[in-house]
Amino acid sequence: MTMNIPNHATELLAPDRVRSRWILMPSRGLAFLSLAARYFEKRRSRIALSELSDEQLQDIGVTRSEARSEVSKSWFLV
Repeated sequence: MTMNIPNHATELLAPDRVRSRWILMPSRGLAFLSLAARYFEKRRSRIALSELSDEQLQDIGVTRSEARSEVSKSWFLV
């Protein structure tokens, strides 16, 4: 015995407006992962910035004091 489900039944269970709401609003877990990824990227960038020589900083248009200021920012400033 097979059960025939009409094509529109899936739309009744998950209408477009509900699906788009879930797509636009990430879960808390995904939001946390996104925040953590941003944190680690900023941390990696700040470490790399601290290792640049004065000539390299000049090439990218950043002064030593600007680099020090960026590197010394608090860990939670993302």
